[in-house]
Amino acid sequence: MLHEKNQDILKGLYKAALFVIQADYYQKKGVYVSKHKTLGTLVEDREKEIIEQYDRMKKKEKPDFQEVSERIFAWAKEMLVRV
Repeated sequence: MLHEKNQDILKGLYKAALFVIQADYYQKKGVYVSKHKTLGTLVEDREKEIIEQYDRMKKKEKPDFQEVSERIFAWAKEMLVRV
């Protein structure tokens, strides 16, 4: 996936991250937040950026592939280290 440089694959990674953020918030706070926009107001900045980026991708906005790839992989690395 890393070398494909495919917008759909990247969007899929952001979607998966969104569900991880949702589950992580539930695990920490004991509250399930189903609306992504609401969740974006409750989480830290990095997670909020991921949610917002996913929303932009759903609207067919084309991001800077390199930048958003680096952002999602940096976030994933932090999550793995934390867990």
